[in-house]
Amino acid sequence: MSFITLENVSKWYIEENGNRVIVFKNLNLSIDKGLFVSIIGESGSGKTTLLNIIGAIDNINEGRVIIDNQVITELDEDKLAEFRNKKIGFVFQNHFLLKGFSVMENLMIPALINKRFNQREFLEKAKELLELLGIEDKLHRGIDELSGGERQRVSIARALINDPDIIIADEPTGNLDPKNSEIVFSLFYNIVKNLGKTCIMATHNLHLAEKTDVIINLQELTSTTKI
Repeated sequence: MSFITLENVSKWYIEENGNRVIVFKNLNLSIDKGLFVSIIGESGSGKTTLLNIIGAIDNINEGRVIIDNQVITELDEDKLAEFRNKKIGFVFQNHFLLKGFSVMENLMIPALINKRFNQREFLEKAKELLELLGIEDKLHRGIDELSGGERQRVSIARALINDPDIIIADEPTGNLDPKNSEIVFSLFYNIVKNLGKTCIMATHNLHLAEKTDVIINLQELTSTTKI
């Protein structure tokens, strides 16, 4: 079985007027472990919804989602939150770092939630990730002191701090200029690949998408896709 599997997944929303808006209908999708997958498509095509389904954020209306041989759509809310915290790291277009706090404090929050490290282990892990991302000298800097590219690197480190198996990235370079987009993506790609992670990234940047292992175009997605 593939590492990530969606079986006959349907997802819809009900508008205020009562109309049903179908995002996915009987979608079957399989993704093998260790791939860097990009999802492309027009705005409103369902990129973020698909990421949120795989990332155990959005519920589905029909079907099953299986990750690492576990049917996550059968888990209760507490078990699902535990699974998400341990297995999945998130990188967003808007980094959602806590202003007024240092880089170290922003990295510490997910580590404390997971209770994965003692203080010494956490510091070693944080320094290792920041060094890989080229910002090892920023550990004690405030978030407000960093550039946009540096903040996005911190958000990548935060996603990786708990050593998750899967990285979900929603437009991770969307707010960066072309130069910083290339720098951040290259760092991100190399780290994820070197650490053996599975990454699923939504992007409008076709140039970056072409550098990934697989491209899923939601306009061309059939009801059964094996990757």
